[in-house]
Amino acid sequence: MFELTSPTEALGPLLGRLADVSLPLLALGLAFQLAKMAAMSQVWGRILREALPATRIRRRDTLAPYVAGVGINAIVPAKVGVVARAVLVKRRLPAASYETLSATMVVEALIGTISTWALLTVAVATGVVPSPQGLFGAAPHA
Repeated sequence: MFELTSPTEALGPLLGRLADVSLPLLALGLAFQLAKMAAMSQVWGRILREALPATRIRRRDTLAPYVAGVGINAIVPAKVGVVARAVLVKRRLPAASYETLSATMVVEALIGTISTWALLTVAVATGVVPSPQGLFGAAPHA
């Protein structure tokens, strides 16, 4: 049965676990996430420059909308951040159409997906992360 609890009661176990978090490792993880967002915004900027060769595109034209989009996606479901990113960059680049922006975001997402799968494959192959069988446990032996 589902039981309603107060917010403080529900947060108790979470707050207890947060006390065990290593602050240096948390800082390192946040630094890596920020570096990834900066790099991916520049990848998207490069794709935009190829799609819009007559338009001057600065780093900040893609960085701010990219970070805002990631932040919105972290809070709001259904990839609302992607739409916000298109709207924000359209304000900075009036010559760009939403069709062009959408196409560049698809290409950027494909590049991110391919690189993520390649990195994950190498990590599993080298044993840095467990294989899918290791994650779900080996089949019981009869």
